[in-house]
Amino acid sequence: MLWDIWCEKRWGLLISAVSGAICTAAAVLLFSAVSCFLLDSMVFLRIMSLVSLVAGGLVGGYSCGKLRRRRGLAEGSVVGGMMYIMLLAVSLCISGHIPGIMKLVILALSGGAGGVSGVNSKRLSHVYCSGQRKAAGQSRENPAYKRQHRRNH
Repeated sequence: MLWDIWCEKRWGLLISAVSGAICTAAAVLLFSAVSCFLLDSMVFLRIMSLVSLVAGGLVGGYSCGKLRRRRGLAEGSVVGGMMYIMLLAVSLCISGHIPGIMKLVILALSGGAGGVSGVNSKRLSHVYCSGQRKAAGQSRENPAYKRQHRRNH
């Protein structure tokens, strides 16, 4: 099953962290274009970078919480930490500087908030990890499940 990748903790967290990093990069590019073409000064640079980090953390945590459906705060914070490690690697390669610890805190908090909102969001009806369907009483052998999903010909 394609969605079983989300059931494995390491792959689900890694994919969520990459999606959050892509969102952060997209927000940085958008704000760079805005500051280059529309603004004359760099007064809002700190605010734009903060918004980019928070948006990426929220997206990464939300995608993890939405598809894994468990431990949203903890796993969202781990996704934020993984995004910080990616940020650290890129920063060391490009500028040779280590990002501040406050960025880790921001990413962990926003990732945790995104994870909580992802877990509490409406459930996707077609996504089940192996064994989750039986635990939820939605086994194909269950007569109520058969009645509910019977095709009308």
